[in-house]
Amino acid sequence: MSRNAAYAGEMALAKRSMVSSVVRGSGIGSGYNARVQQPPWNYEQEPRNEPGDETTINLRAYLDRVPEEIMRAYDPAWSDEQLIAWCGDFRDDGVLFLPCSERDVGVAEFRRELEGARAYRARVRHS
Repeated sequence: MSRNAAYAGEMALAKRSMVSSVVRGSGIGSGYNARVQQPPWNYEQEPRNEPGDETTINLRAYLDRVPEEIMRAYDPAWSDEQLIAWCGDFRDDGVLFLPCSERDVGVAEFRRELEGARAYRARVRHS
């Protein structure tokens, strides 16, 4: 198995584990007073160099909730196909499945924001 396939498998396993804990009622969303836990970073609200929209905010919020071990597995040298496999949330047409968004997010935008999120997390960890 290639290293990239292994990463894609690890991400899928982490997602299944998270979904399984929700279904069992022991994770996010369990009980009537459940709250989504805010990660220790907030890339969603980090100032941008260019104007953003609701889709940009949704994408940044999505990236805020990617587990650290999954985020660290990302390799910037990956091809678009490898990135799509690693993420696991792209549709067959190459667009990220991002509910409640005004527009489609392609691989180039996803990669740009992903790399920004990784740089942001590294900066926050060291401050």
